[in-house]
Amino acid sequence: MLWTLDFEGVEVTSRELLRVEGLSVDFDVQGGCVQAVRNLSLSIRKQVTLAVIGESGCGKSVMAMSLLRLLPSPPARIRAGRVIFDGQNLLECSNHQLNRIRGATLAMIFQDPMTSLNPTMRIGHSIAETLRVHLGYGRSQALAGAKNWLEQVGIPAERATSWPFECSGGMLQRVMIAQALAGQPRLLIADEPTTALDVTVQAGILELIKEMQRKQSMSLLFITHDLSVVAGIADEVAVMYAGQVIEQGRVEDILYRMAHPYTLGLYLAAPGSIRQPPKRLSAIAGSPPDLLNPPTGCSYCERCPYAMKICAQKPPPVFAVSSDHWARCWLHAEAAPAVDAPLPFVQSRKGKA
Repeated sequence: MLWTLDFEGVEVTSRELLRVEGLSVDFDVQGGCVQAVRNLSLSIRKQVTLAVIGESGCGKSVMAMSLLRLLPSPPARIRAGRVIFDGQNLLECSNHQLNRIRGATLAMIFQDPMTSLNPTMRIGHSIAETLRVHLGYGRSQALAGAKNWLEQVGIPAERATSWPFECSGGMLQRVMIAQALAGQPRLLIADEPTTALDVTVQAGILELIKEMQRKQSMSLLFITHDLSVVAGIADEVAVMYAGQVIEQGRVEDILYRMAHPYTLGLYLAAPGSIRQPPKRLSAIAGSPPDLLNPPTGCSYCERCPYAMKICAQKPPPVFAVSSDHWARCWLHAEAAPAVDAPLPFVQSRKGKA
């Protein structure tokens, strides 16, 4: 049965696992205040993969770290917003409550395993620690479980005694995946888990994540800038620019029926493996705005080939392009209705919600 909760005019369904509402994150620096994430909203449904895409510096990693409240404060400061995970606002949780959630029901794979794994702890013990803290395993049981997880990610069990510096980049990435999955999370955040890896290792890691997702029936928030990866792993896609989600919809909509000029620019800049037939790559002119002093109107206005007068004067609201596709763009002012907040998704490639 579908039930709903209505708070502050936003409908939250029982099929949503995570809803981010109006999240704003600032960094206090010497020159002022950098508004790294600005009034960001998105939603993830149960057992669905949401990919977050955008160029470097758009705020993807800051958003992900904010969900778990892992940003150092100072200089970071969560100024506003709600992060509703399984009916609970994570921004109002105590540190004790967060420690019970992190690594258990909500886990994260970080970008750089060399700096994320403890260099003074053997890789098997890193995984065993998760099993002991979150699942209550004893010491010997946890170590046996860690070896089992290493084998599941394609690493021989005898490598459990290896130190991080003795492992390759691809192996360390698999260790981080095993560590994140060991706590049996309901939502896994993967922050560019295949960065700097060769193509064959990348393909193996992506397939591993999808397989574990099926086995554990979990949701996945996958952060990347690679549209070819998005096409193969995502059910739904959120496009970020200048600290905001400017478009969200099913992967088919984002790749083939994009509703925002920036999404179109990303698509045209993709290699020929995404577009058929292959064409000359097209660059997006200009640079992202300075978030020390964000523009008054649309953040993409200065780079947009379709910019109108209103784009520089007033920020666009959320326009419902369809029941499960929305965009922040004045081009839809006449064709699509404006809504107060991003719409909950009702459909995906996996079937009706």
